[in-house]
Amino acid sequence: MPPPVALDDEDENEFVKQQSSEIEWLKAKSRMLEENLRSASNASIKTGTQGDVQSKILKELEYLKGDKSPLQRPGTATEEVWKLREERDYLANENRKLQQLVTEDSAGPTSGNVKYLKQKVSSLTLDLSFRKRISEAWKRKVTTFCQAHNDRGTT
Repeated sequence: MPPPVALDDEDENEFVKQQSSEIEWLKAKSRMLEENLRSASNASIKTGTQGDVQSKILKELEYLKGDKSPLQRPGTATEEVWKLREERDYLANENRKLQQLVTEDSAGPTSGNVKYLKQKVSSLTLDLSFRKRISEAWKRKVTTFCQAHNDRGTT
């Protein structure tokens, strides 16, 4: 005979409770989206705006899925911003590595590795200045793209 199954929630741990609450939230959100879809399809039949409602629903579904690909299409300002953020994160990571290297005893002045450390700092400083120039060029490119896009939209 199989062991008895506990049916009360007292035996569930916090993780299971969080999962259950998230599942309930997703079910409620799904029900709400289905109701919106039904009401929108009824409204679109009356007004004839099926495409607009459909695009809004698709955007909402993509947002809920967490899919970032529609936001990173080539030639859009969001793609350039995304690249700038990646570059910033890379540079911050390099800076963190350099600070860690400086604070470690194996690469510090007491280990006799001063020459290597100076070379590494010089190399990373050059790399940082080069990346800064590239970042500034990207910013100018994004700014001109946004200005051109805004000018095209106003005329």
